[in-house]
Amino acid sequence: MLDRKLNLFSYSGGAITALDQVSFERRGQLRSTAAKLVAITPGGRKVLIRGYRLDGGIGRADDLLNAIARGQ
Repeated sequence: MLDRKLNLFSYSGGAITALDQVSFERRGQLRSTAAKLVAITPGGRKVLIRGYRLDGGIGRADDLLNAIARGQ
């Protein structure tokens, strides 16, 4: 969850982190041509969604989330 008002990022089972310490990346998946969306935090990596090539994948969600996290 991104909370722009409080400048926080959190996810199920994970710590709450300041948005300026989070980045979002697309990464390859083993045995798949589709990418997955990963949140990179000081505490490690969290896979947010795994794309599926037949439904369009994750698109440019990484760019969108990075822009939102940076307040753009």
